[in-house]
Amino acid sequence: MVAKADKNKSVKIKDIMRLFLQYDNEFIPIIDSKLNLKGLIYKNDIINDATETAFIEKKFSSIYSKYINYPEEAEFLKIVGDISDVNKFPALNQKGEMLKLWNKKNLIDSYYKIKKKGSGVSGGDLDEAGNINKILNSLTVNILIVDKNNKIVFANKSFLQNLDFREEILKNQDIKKIFPDIKILTDNRAKKGVLYKMEYGHENWIYSIVKLNDYKADAVCYTFYNLGDFLTFADNKYMREQKNSIKKRTENIEKARLTDIMKTEEKELIESALQRNNWNITMAAKELKIPRQTLQYKINKYKISINVKA
Repeated sequence: MVAKADKNKSVKIKDIMRLFLQYDNEFIPIIDSKLNLKGLIYKNDIINDATETAFIEKKFSSIYSKYINYPEEAEFLKIVGDISDVNKFPALNQKGEMLKLWNKKNLIDSYYKIKKKGSGVSGGDLDEAGNINKILNSLTVNILIVDKNNKIVFANKSFLQNLDFREEILKNQDIKKIFPDIKILTDNRAKKGVLYKMEYGHENWIYSIVKLNDYKADAVCYTFYNLGDFLTFADNKYMREQKNSIKKRTENIEKARLTDIMKTEEKELIESALQRNNWNITMAAKELKIPRQTLQYKINKYKISINVKA
């Protein structure tokens, strides 16, 4: 694991590969000392070049400019849409040193902070609801958000287009006035996975209700699906499962390959430290900055012979 910024440590490509394995993320954000996003480093870009020991021993800073990528908004929204709200991932500086553990909110806030500065717009950073609205507007599902009084505070572009509404008509309206038969969360709790049905505009609609913890206080999100589209979506479930299964198997093969490379590198690293310290396990453990018991375990694991002179 790459520790927090350490001036005495030269971060290498193999250290970055270990981070991808440890946190199981498709990318790592690169940030500056003020936590501004500089861009993303993608796992596949690193792995595609990790074919020989000489490469993974290079300093991360030496290849940083080759792999850094600052995504366009459409690409960024697709990326954050695939991230779990609870997922944590490392944020590194340009040398590859870990500065912070970030989550989805940190990434969104930093991206739109930089984007807003770059566009020349004055004022403070976007608030969290504003950031979420941008993401919701990029989605093709129909989304409506109401506050704790069941007043409509937001409708995404898909909702306005597919259900034929104008935003100014919906804003601050009671959702019951728009959809008289719609379900309301009387106990302020959404039932996970429950789908409801209603008729609107001579069409049948399926909808779900979700409580939003990271939006305005006590906000509730309604997601609407046209019944015909929803059934098509359900029919394709098997194909999606097959695709995800293939993707998972491919990722497991990729991880196994990286694990073999890292085991070889770790064994060589331990043997080198032991040689430099005349095969003294205590001194070698101190140099490697790991407990003696851990080093002893790894010596046994890799079947390293201790060459002690008589």
